[in-house]
Amino acid sequence: MRMACSMKKAGVALALCVAGLSCALEGQQKKEDPWKREITERRAVSEYSYVYADLQRTSFQDRLMTADTTRKWMIPNPEGNRALLVLPMQEGFAVQYERHVAHRDSTGATQWILPNERFFFPFVAGGLVHAVNAGFLSRRDNAGREQGVRLVVPGAQEGVPIPFLAPLPRGRFVAQTVLVPRVSDPRLESSTPRTDLAAFEQGKDMVWIHTYPEKAVPSLLTRDGKTVVLVLTRGLVHTVYAETGAEQKSFDLKVASCGPASLGADGTLYITAQQKDGRWSLISCSLTGEADWSLVVPNPQNKAPLQPPAVGLRGRLYVVASDTLLCVEKGTVLWREPLYQSASGQYLTVLGDNSVLVGASTSCMLVSPEGERRWTVFLLPGDDVTAPPVVTEEGRILLGCANNIYCY
Repeated sequence: MRMACSMKKAGVALALCVAGLSCALEGQQKKEDPWKREITERRAVSEYSYVYADLQRTSFQDRLMTADTTRKWMIPNPEGNRALLVLPMQEGFAVQYERHVAHRDSTGATQWILPNERFFFPFVAGGLVHAVNAGFLSRRDNAGREQGVRLVVPGAQEGVPIPFLAPLPRGRFVAQTVLVPRVSDPRLESSTPRTDLAAFEQGKDMVWIHTYPEKAVPSLLTRDGKTVVLVLTRGLVHTVYAETGAEQKSFDLKVASCGPASLGADGTLYITAQQKDGRWSLISCSLTGEADWSLVVPNPQNKAPLQPPAVGLRGRLYVVASDTLLCVEKGTVLWREPLYQSASGQYLTVLGDNSVLVGASTSCMLVSPEGERRWTVFLLPGDDVTAPPVVTEEGRILLGCANNIYCY
């Protein structure tokens, strides 16, 4: 009887222990899930690269850096060309120079070259490099083979900026072009700048188009690919259904001018804007115009930021203000990290653990999620970083600079 009772107690204790362990594991899983889920959702939503979602100048990569800070190789840029953008691919990477895109393998050797307009930043989607030349959109794979037919980009002309171009479902694309007449043209209603936002596809030059009588910052595409967001420089925001072109919502931010903008994974709009009193602010609002918060950021040079706010995980934002990296959450600055001054600007990329790679002047540094500088590497004198740092599939860092490309 005593033995049976003891065994029963032992069984109860074991059950409680297993239950406690299960609860602990479940609790741990719950703590880890939001972080992993957000990265997984960003991967699964679209093939469109989230590395550079807005004019390829705001950065988020779900990769982590696994390499050390030992330089693996350095290759020179073509004469007279800066590396304006580096895009990692499944095999090697693509580099945007002044007027062409070069595909290079993991050793830096050039595999093929594709002409590209100076005012268009290429992107990678579906494993293909997308570039624009002479008004046509062309797509090439890792081997340099052209895929599909070349498509006419509405409004694209030699020297006409294309601030935004992105793929939509069913083989469609949406593009933003801007026309700035150099002299008064009697064929135009006015000589003021004009922004066109249009969707197009094969066999149909244009699906829909909207024209706005002023300049705009690069457009944005929501994570589900259903809504295009256009922010005019004077503060008007328009949202458009990507499928039909029907306008959803328009609202006025009531600011003097707008700089680059970003979209969070939850659809929150983050905008850098100059207020009517001259101060610069970081503004958070919904796509229906409801304001969340506004934060004044120092800007003694009174210039629009080089990059839009870089959106990390858990709603954190990273911006550069007065040669300082700011980490912002819900309108509050969590920490500041001074950066090296640079005539060509500072470029940043948020990694999958909310750490930040920053290229500034002739250096690259890694800043932890807590704002601590983990390491800094220095480049050749005078070789300023000219593109956001990126991390390859192998976990190595690529730095596009004024004279060279570096791999660490």
